[in-house]
Formats: sequence, structure tokens, C-alpha cells
Amino acid sequence: MSWESLPIELRVEILSIRYDLRYTASNKIQNGWKKYILPEVTAIDISLDIELDSDEIIMVSLPQTANLMEICAHIIRGKHNRDYWLVVMEGIKEGLVMDEYTGGPSAVYYNRTEKAYHKILNKLGIE
Repeated sequence: MSWESLPIELRVEILSIRYDLRYTASNKIQNGWKKYILPEVTAIDISLDIELDSDEIIMVSLPQTANLMEICAHIIRGKHNRDYWLVVMEGIKEGLVMDEYTGGPSAVYYNRTEKAYHKILNKLGIE
């Protein structure tokens, strides 16, 4: 029996079932992909807000930097965009070296940034 010889009601029912299956499958694929890649993209967007000083060195002793680094350390898995994160980690390392002996109230933020730095390095498989 060919498609054209089927009654209209049966063809509509078949097309409806096919549409529902495709719609459900496409939603599962989209949701799975979002859960897989969206955290990495979000972490990159967050890392772009890290402040630099006039010499283009990351200011590691700021509370905003510590917060952003902790969020990124929590979000990333280290499987994607390794080259980007290696560049960011090199900038953080440079900032940590520059502010190593800075004391005062900003030392707390320096320590938080340093902990997040090491956590990200562990996720990247460097340490």
C-alpha cells in the first residue's frame, strides 16, 4: 500500500507521531549540548571581566578578581578551550608574582585568587 492510498486521517496521525518524535529528540539533543558546552562558554565570558592594570597585568588582589576566578574554577572542566585557559593562567601567574609581597586587606583576595588559580591548573591537568 502506498502513501497516497492511505486515508487522510491515517496520514495525519502518522505525520503527527513523526513530528512528536523529531521534536522530542531535537529537544533532548539541544538540552544535552547546552549542559555540555554552556558552562565552558559562561566561564570564558566571566573571565573576560577580569580587570587589568595600566601595564596589562591582571590585578589579582581585587575582590572582583577573586570572585570571578572562584566562579571560573567551579564551572570549568578543563576539557575545552585549553589554549584560552592557559593564556589566562599565564596572566594570573604574572599577576601573582607581581603582587606576591603585597600585604594589607587585599592579601585575603590574593590568597583566594591563588587558590582558584591552582584549582584551575589542576582541572587543566598541569599541576
